[in-house]
Amino acid sequence: MKNSSRALILFVSLLLCGVSFGQLMIEVPLEKQIAESDAIIEGKVLSKKSYWDSNLNSIYTVNTIEVYKVFKGKPHKIIALITPGGNIGTEIQVVRPSLVLNAEETGVFFLKDKSILLDNY
Repeated sequence: MKNSSRALILFVSLLLCGVSFGQLMIEVPLEKQIAESDAIIEGKVLSKKSYWDSNLNSIYTVNTIEVYKVFKGKPHKIIALITPGGNIGTEIQVVRPSLVLNAEETGVFFLKDKSILLDNY
């Protein structure tokens, strides 16, 4: 893996609708999802690309989202929604449960702000 500069980015992870214990999913009430979210937006996926973390241990996918509407949080036109897992070349990491988005998909996203270092981002 080539040496590259590392940038601190705003890690915005989806606040999942449930918590997983093995294969068991537990529903989280909507009121709790709203209260625990730093931002809630409606938007469309413009693109996605996967990156290694700065330690080259985990792969994350950066989903570029065009924001249509902000229900909670600061207004932005474009955000980077980062989800665990993805593929880089022949390396693949699958994380379950996890959100997998595709270009042109739209949705309402409950988001949480976090910081993470990604390689080559």
